[in-house]
Amino acid sequence: MSSFTSITPMPALQPFVEQFIFYEANSTTTITQNLIPSNRQYVGFILKGNKQAFVPGTFDGSLPISKSYVIGQLSRPIKVTYPGNIKILAIHFKPTGMYQLFGIPMNNFTNQVVAFETIAEIEGHAFIQELLGASCLKKQIAIAERFLLQKTKQENLRHAKQVEHACNLIQKHHGNIRLKYLLQQVNMCERNFARCFLERVGISPKTFISIARINKALQMIENLSAFKWTDFAYQLNYVDQAHFNHDFKKFSGNNPTQYYYSRTDFEHFLYRR
Repeated sequence: MSSFTSITPMPALQPFVEQFIFYEANSTTTITQNLIPSNRQYVGFILKGNKQAFVPGTFDGSLPISKSYVIGQLSRPIKVTYPGNIKILAIHFKPTGMYQLFGIPMNNFTNQVVAFETIAEIEGHAFIQELLGASCLKKQIAIAERFLLQKTKQENLRHAKQVEHACNLIQKHHGNIRLKYLLQQVNMCERNFARCFLERVGISPKTFISIARINKALQMIENLSAFKWTDFAYQLNYVDQAHFNHDFKKFSGNNPTQYYYSRTDFEHFLYRR
């Protein structure tokens, strides 16, 4: 049995953090989750149990993860396996949120799973110890918010207004937007925009747009009572069904039908509105 709880961050953090998620599983068998690219980055803290993760085709076996970890912007699915008895607190950042708060080039962490101390350094170690030592979820959220709130102070904050605006437009239109229009809206040339976008988000604007379209498809799957796969290609403005199927498998790891029948509570939680 597993459960997911979404917690809205305090207003001052909402420009940077989408949500906190508390995940708890109680099972006698290991669980595997398929993390599909979703135009956000994650920081996770293992409150109970151990965890191992690996990127298919990159690592032989599994890459062990410490009690705290960062999952950078994904451009391909990553499988995460862990014991069935576990508790995790995750922070879901908005597309430019981690860059603005920590000032790190996000393209250094694309498709990577690294220890949280990699981006938080010495101050992060003390924060982790305090968080893991807290007695309840309410206190853990308060500790995390206090730590992140310090990062929003003007002397520390990295600005990404043009890229942030572009990300908002892409997500608002679910990826059905032209690059030329984006360049006009942010008043940047294509080369400079691509460079800034890669640094602040971790992937190219075109990849971000493709991921936004597939994320809309995942939401449609969860929220429509009846549909045909051909409707997806049409509504998401694909040239044809084959192009939709190609993108869907590229980002989810499965074709649409395989994905539909392999969904878990994790996908229901993330994409149901």
